[in-house]
Amino acid sequence: MKKQQARRKEALGNSLLVLLRKEPLEKITVDQICREAGVHRSTFYRYFTDKFDLLKYSFLTFMVALACALTAD
Repeated sequence: MKKQQARRKEALGNSLLVLLRKEPLEKITVDQICREAGVHRSTFYRYFTDKFDLLKYSFLTFMVALACALTAD
């Protein structure tokens, strides 16, 4: 994956986490996620099918990072 793609996906994931601190997932829209991340909707849909796909990606990314941190000790 290219660095720019990774940065965009990370920005979208981070924006979802910011929004989840304010309201439940059911009330969060793709538009809100894109606004928070500073990307266009088409960018969102280039990488993810919906907000649940983004949530899954964010969770898996977190779990991989956690596993790496635990095995590094």
